[in-house]
Amino acid sequence: IDWLKRERINQAKKRLLETDDTIAEIADATGYYDQFYFSRDFKRMTGLPPTAYRARERAHMRRSAENEA
Repeated sequence: IDWLKRERINQAKKRLLETDDTIAEIADATGYYDQFYFSRDFKRMTGLPPTAYRARERAHMRRSAENEA
């Protein structure tokens, strides 16, 4: 079960960064049928809710791109 949850959360992290899908869409696509349960699992495993993770990582990616330019 833990392995499966890690795989689902890793897939969700990828989708959060690569798409503009809603949290509900990402939850559904990664095998969660309840977006609130997904958000709770995501926060438990990453320390951040999905929306905060997306914002933080995208800001980090922008800063990295600006520093390279």
